[in-house]
Amino acid sequence: MRELTLAEKLLARVGEISRRSDVVVRNLSRSWGGPIGRWKDTLPADMFALYSRLNGLVFHYSFKDQPDSYHGFQLLALDADGKKVIDPRRATLRIPRQAAKRYPDHFFQQGAVEPTEDVLFFMGSDDAWGVLMLGAGEGARFVRWDNDGYTHAMPATFTQVIERLIDNGFAHTWAYDSHPESAAVRERLAKQVELRHSFDIVVHSRAELSESAYRLRFLSPFDDATVGKIAKALGKPPKDASREALVALIDEACSKPEAVSDKSAVAAMKATGHRKPTRELFVERFAAGSGPLVELELTLRYKKSEIPFATDPDTLVRALDCLEGSRVGEGYPGVRSMLQYEYPPKSRIYFSPFLSYDCDYPKKGAPQELRYKLLMHGWRAAGLEADKTYPSTALSAVEDEINGT
Repeated sequence: MRELTLAEKLLARVGEISRRSDVVVRNLSRSWGGPIGRWKDTLPADMFALYSRLNGLVFHYSFKDQPDSYHGFQLLALDADGKKVIDPRRATLRIPRQAAKRYPDHFFQQGAVEPTEDVLFFMGSDDAWGVLMLGAGEGARFVRWDNDGYTHAMPATFTQVIERLIDNGFAHTWAYDSHPESAAVRERLAKQVELRHSFDIVVHSRAELSESAYRLRFLSPFDDATVGKIAKALGKPPKDASREALVALIDEACSKPEAVSDKSAVAAMKATGHRKPTRELFVERFAAGSGPLVELELTLRYKKSEIPFATDPDTLVRALDCLEGSRVGEGYPGVRSMLQYEYPPKSRIYFSPFLSYDCDYPKKGAPQELRYKLLMHGWRAAGLEADKTYPSTALSAVEDEINGT
């Protein structure tokens, strides 16, 4: 398994803290959209890489027994023009990247920064304190700014700045070299607590479906010509073979997937109209050598909190995959642990463990629960039994907008 990127580490830490039952999430912003290519020569490579995935992110939280505590960070967003800076939560412009002499008078004590040096205020609030990038590219350096106009040394690289932020659990004093309040937050976050109870998953029914029965259902929407192309990719159908004979040939080939060449598997998937056919996709979609499949009817019941209910399919996958012993997320194209903390399409990941998916979505109002009919490989449904309810600690939304106090 590959190591997490810096952006993934930041997202994962946000998610880990948000899942704690002793935490209230105060604010979370979606990362800002738009290309940042014009910033490539301005930012160090590690900073450009993080911003390419997380162009601005705001996260604040408190501990439930310390309601006046307020920890977190405000990573400002970069505009596509290569100069402007945006508060992603309020969608307002902040101080753009410009020479120090053009900053407001209260920003710098005399001699703190050369007047002609380019400055980027990218983290914090420009009426209080924050982190500045001075210069550009690999020669850039980072300082902490306070609202008395003083600058203070920070770690040498952007990666080290973000790692300090993460290591200190986003304590409001995280940017200091050391601070008693940062130490207290680190100590508290190091103690395990119960995770947030976000959902109940109620399994109403579970039924097995044979591979052959599934393939018959899978092939039913395709016309005879398409079924013929699939059969031809997997074997040598007799001339003028009936549809039943073609389906039988496909069924026989899929029962021995090891005998199907990569070329044949890709051709069969291509015949279904898939734009990016692969052998792995063939094995998945044709249930080749997979064993019985399972049909489930279940309800995802939301436990209302300050974190909203994101009702897209990724939320169901996240809720199921955090159950003990779950195999729902196996085969996730990214780092599997990130299933709990990222919105996959933001990483250009489009993953579904379901062979069919149907959701009974209410016509009016915000739903408190959703009922599903699912079909998946039997091994993915391990541990899910009919007439049982499972508590889920998956976040009800990730990379979503939360506007609290």
